[in-house]
Amino acid sequence: MWSIKLLQRSLRKGFRTNYCRSQQWSKNFSSTSNLLTNKRRKFYPTDQIQNLEDFEEHASPEEKRLFQIVQSEYLALCRMGKLDMPDPTDTQWLNTMNLEGKSAREKHFLFLQKNHWKRSKQPREKVTTERNPDIPERFYKDMFNFTERLIINNRVGQATMLEDPILIDLGFADSLVYSEIVHVARQLFSLVECINRSAFEPTPTLNIMFCNAKPSLEDNEFLKVFRSKEYCGSRRTLNDLPVSLITDKSYLDLFPREELVYLSPDAKHYYIPEQDGIPIIGAIVDKTTKDKLSYSRAFEDNIKIRRLPIDIGDTIYGSKRLALNHVVKYLAKLKFTGDPMEARTVLPRRKFIKPEEKKHKKYRNVVI
Repeated sequence: MWSIKLLQRSLRKGFRTNYCRSQQWSKNFSSTSNLLTNKRRKFYPTDQIQNLEDFEEHASPEEKRLFQIVQSEYLALCRMGKLDMPDPTDTQWLNTMNLEGKSAREKHFLFLQKNHWKRSKQPREKVTTERNPDIPERFYKDMFNFTERLIINNRVGQATMLEDPILIDLGFADSLVYSEIVHVARQLFSLVECINRSAFEPTPTLNIMFCNAKPSLEDNEFLKVFRSKEYCGSRRTLNDLPVSLITDKSYLDLFPREELVYLSPDAKHYYIPEQDGIPIIGAIVDKTTKDKLSYSRAFEDNIKIRRLPIDIGDTIYGSKRLALNHVVKYLAKLKFTGDPMEARTVLPRRKFIKPEEKKHKKYRNVVI
């Protein structure tokens, strides 16, 4: 009677749903006699077998046959070009014998090759420049900055004589509020950084001119904000800027009317560098409260009006008004390559992404 109850209790325990699954699986596997007899264990190196000489002396015929299989797998990997390393040592051969399966041994050989090349790489010698301890560290930084400014000024001077200028009209300060003037000053700062980078690139250096700074260079609102410490940085004076000219004169006083063209997104015809002439860009923020400021200025001065060919072959989403630095980079790329499609690579990607894709954040993976 008691034996029957114990048997029923053991059966209920075996089929209990909340019983530890790991214990059930361990019991099932451990009770299989076939798995216990055929289970491989790590047995190399042993007390008798420490190297290949001991292996030849004490190993069984089956173990020697397995060693020949491992050697043939190693030679096959070398013929296929997967392995390029010296022959394994005795310890590495014995450790490979402990692995079961061809794929496991192949991974082990590749791991040995990776470690071999890591150890064979010699550490690079650190290049140390001998400096005079009497000279402060600030001297070398000042010398580098001085050399950099000298190169930039030299390249800008060459661009003044060889490259066509790009005019920036600073005469819109009276039509903008203070927050928009601050935005324009930030764009001017980004434009200066573009000029500095162009001096060290294989493309032509930018030839930028600031004109129509009304009422004067000291009283112009754009230049006032730009000269502040936040945007101008170490350049405390306008003479330190890498631009060809800063003047309060109008562009009509600098160049003939027939050679000028005003860029405006409200124009009907596209801008062609070889035909239209010297471009003029209005210092207007793209979020301005008033539209067609540059178009009205060009219409009053009787100057040709053109728009950039940024929407040729593709649709532009959102506003077609670009920042000053983007317009200048696009003009430089367009003039250098002559291809509007290739010049679009310098523009921000958001201009070519659909609004619904922006909502789902798919525009991060879009390549333009």
